Amino acid sequence: MIDYRIEDLINHRRGMLLVDRLVSYDISGAVIEVILKEDTSFLNEDYVPAWIGIEYAAQAVAVWAGLQAIQGDKKIKTGLLLSCRKYKSTRPRFMLGETLNIHIREEFRIRRMCTYDCRIYDETGKEVVTVSLSAII
Repeated sequence: MIDYRIEDLINHRRGMLLVDRLVSYDISGAVIEVILKEDTSFLNEDYVPAWIGIEYAAQAVAVWAGLQAIQGDKKIKTGLLLSCRKYKSTRPRFMLGETLNIHIREEFRIRRMCTYDCRIYDETGKEVVTVSLSAII
């Protein structure tokens, strides 16, 4: 069982805190859960546009970076998303009631600048988004 509250791992707060739970992690990445509820930010009637997946992936990276900071007895820093490359979605929206799993993997690092492979899966395990993010963490 993972004993970290998401709010302890990321500087985002209500309104812009879009991720719900740390599912798993290892030395090079993590899986973060998003549950699309009635109070979900960016909800448009019964869906969230798929391009919000960029922010889901960025916040998943921030959660993993926060976890690394806590485990290293360091302060959590606010990161900066530098770029998003090759965003591909198999559909235009995520539906109210869905649970998404965001898988992030660190691919490259020079000091605080990193590149991540990010993939979003729906609750059936189908990959619905792929994107490469670069960030300063």
